[in-house]
Amino acid sequence: MTVVLRCERMTAGLNGRDLLHDVSLEVHKGEVVALVGPNGAGKSTLLSVLAGDIPPRAGSVTLFDRPLASYKPKELALLRSVLPQQAIIQFSFTAREIVRMGRSPHGDMDDEILAIEHAISQTDSSHLAHRIFPTLSVGEQARVSLARVLAQEAPLLLLDEPTAALDLRHQQLVQQIARDYANAGATIVMIVHDLNYAAALADRIVLMSNGSIAANGGPSAILTPAMVRDVFECDVVVTYHPEDGTPVVLPMKKTGSVVRSSGD
Repeated sequence: MTVVLRCERMTAGLNGRDLLHDVSLEVHKGEVVALVGPNGAGKSTLLSVLAGDIPPRAGSVTLFDRPLASYKPKELALLRSVLPQQAIIQFSFTAREIVRMGRSPHGDMDDEILAIEHAISQTDSSHLAHRIFPTLSVGEQARVSLARVLAQEAPLLLLDEPTAALDLRHQQLVQQIARDYANAGATIVMIVHDLNYAAALADRIVLMSNGSIAANGGPSAILTPAMVRDVFECDVVVTYHPEDGTPVVLPMKKTGSVVRSSGD
């Protein structure tokens, strides 16, 4: 399998504080990898390091067998596209103009319009194209921002919680987009908080805890009651989807009385 991204013994952080410790990871061509873990586990920091936004303090990070730090910004923009957790844009750009920004690394190209319109259509955003971006709902902004990433046409997609603001139908749409892109040879690394969504989506799950990788493998190997309890500090029941056998994680019901405030 072709290795697209590789971290070896990588340590990194911000403001002099290490947030990732001794992380080693390989991501392969055509693979969908879900980063999961509790709040503060280091998922977004790892994605930023993989994007080239945060340099490692120790160890190495390579993209297509070349040191990530050796790429010029335009070179990097042609190889990887990044969806941040939240896009804060206050200017009066239309949704189509936001998507068009994804084409900037390519310069003037004959197929620019086709790529933009295809990305808008893929994310069910055609009816939003002429709307001013700040006037869109959070979920609509998320779809338009994803369309910008897709219009960039990079072989590596790094997505930070792309489904957090989406309804069920559009979560399924993102799942299908990710699978279609992976089947076409793209590589996708995605932060996911919903363990069941990660199980349905990913070829491989990377479970993070306290800035390190606690486990790395297929959904059935990672999402076990013992593993979830150790990392998330809560008890769960794991069953399996009746159609495809992927694990389904359910919280254990707590017994006991409910404490009500005096105002209830």
